[in-house]
Amino acid sequence: LEKLSESGYAIQDDTELDPEDFCARMDLEQALSRLSQEQQWLIRQIFFLGRSRVEVACTLGVTEGAIRSRLHTIFQKLEKILK
Repeated sequence: LEKLSESGYAIQDDTELDPEDFCARMDLEQALSRLSQEQQWLIRQIFFLGRSRVEVACTLGVTEGAIRSRLHTIFQKLEKILK
């Protein structure tokens, strides 16, 4: 969540969510569910498990730049879904 926040996505602690924030979080969870399985896996690895882009790139046998590009594509998709 911290890395999502650093990337410009506002994330709050669940314990302090007001109804409007709760709805926004639900929207984000629904948006994440609309990503492909591969995109969801990548988000989970980077933002929830705290793996670096380099680690994930090594796992997939691609460059760190490829992971950065995939994340950029995911963020663009999420932005469109959340509008």
